Amino acid sequence: MKKLSLVLLFTLVIIMMGCKKQPSVDYAILTGEITNTTGGRIALVKGRSLVKYIELTEAGTFIDTLKVESGFYTLATSKNKTSIHIDKGDNMKVDFDNNNFENTLKVSGKGSEKIAYIKKKSEMKARLLTQKSEMYSLEEAAYLKLIRSAKDSLITHVENTEGLPEEYIEKEKRDIHYEYLGNLDRYPGIHRSYTKNKKFKTSEGFLKELDGLSYENGEDYLFSINYQTLVKMRCNKRSQEILKQGKVNFFIAYLQAVGEIKNDIIRNDLLYDAAKLNITQTKDLENYFKTYMSFATDSTHIENITKSYDKLSLVSKGNPSPKFTDYENYAGGTTSLDDFKGKYVYIDVWATWCGPCKAEIPFLKEIEKEYHDKNIEFVSISVDHKRAHETWKKMVEEKELGGVQLFADNGFSSKFISDYMIRAIPRFILLDPEGKVVDSQAPRPSNAKLKEILTELSL
Repeated sequence: MKKLSLVLLFTLVIIMMGCKKQPSVDYAILTGEITNTTGGRIALVKGRSLVKYIELTEAGTFIDTLKVESGFYTLATSKNKTSIHIDKGDNMKVDFDNNNFENTLKVSGKGSEKIAYIKKKSEMKARLLTQKSEMYSLEEAAYLKLIRSAKDSLITHVENTEGLPEEYIEKEKRDIHYEYLGNLDRYPGIHRSYTKNKKFKTSEGFLKELDGLSYENGEDYLFSINYQTLVKMRCNKRSQEILKQGKVNFFIAYLQAVGEIKNDIIRNDLLYDAAKLNITQTKDLENYFKTYMSFATDSTHIENITKSYDKLSLVSKGNPSPKFTDYENYAGGTTSLDDFKGKYVYIDVWATWCGPCKAEIPFLKEIEKEYHDKNIEFVSISVDHKRAHETWKKMVEEKELGGVQLFADNGFSSKFISDYMIRAIPRFILLDPEGKVVDSQAPRPSNAKLKEILTELSL
């Protein structure tokens, strides 16, 4: 009896140990070997944002513990990139030769089933949905047949793929449906563009499947790029409605449209994604920042945008301009901002690779010619990479660029450029004879408003 009791006791202990809740894993492990790389690191990117750099050993191997949100990421070297899906608890190994990426990419370990599935899904989509020009040129009935057939095939594929977690399968099915809805939403406008038929309209009820779609699903927003796209498209449409009221500019109208979203995850992500760039381009800094702050609740985002606001406030109208020193002058020697004291200065920040910059050149030439005997200097600063130095010199010569042609000392990372937080070009800046800012977002040469401002300054 005593012996039997001991056996029962031992059995109960084993059962209790088996029932004991295992600690949840809040990280994923990513390892691998990447040969023929340069720079000693690879980038992990989500959307357009860098998550972190992963350091490589001299042999090209790496290992990293990732505490990130579940979702799609890009693993990138300077010349190749691959899409991966990371879930907490994954333990994946990624190997490839950087010089022979397509033939050597291999993903193994826990979570790799999703990578193989994504690759097959991508191949299927390329085959099923054909070229965009062909796809969007189809008449309505044929187009609907195509995208519905593609949707059904993709759903069948994910349902029949072995090794995928059930939760992942359900999310993927929703993602496929969101892509289908996006194809519906895009069709009218893109069809008009490809067919040159501006009068084209879809039949009544064509978009009825979009009715009732919730734009407040934070879980799907984090998982599905197609759902993100639908939400962004909705915000763009709503911002156009706000813009038509004529009370605010586009940048602020978009913030107001996003601000209507109640889901904190979606609202904060869209606000931050827009504000990172748009706060550096808006001409109404105070109102833009105030509007952003009225809707944002993410403390890290608020801190970062506040830092941008504070920095941009330093180059607002009436403040002393940051300076550049000893920039290479195409005409010879070097030039500093202080060399122009006593004159107005109209600065054009550009690069040889920038199409919109080059489109402004004829207009800039006209302005320079018209004001050549006035108290104003026209200064063009190239932010080309150092390796494009000869390209810059050749373009200045071939296009017979006038004014003062300068080459920034470190491209976009030059202190003068970063002090103005210039993220997009062309960018024009107007300074007064004392070196103070007249307009850090001055009108382009092609904009008639520029001449109005110069006339108001008695130039």
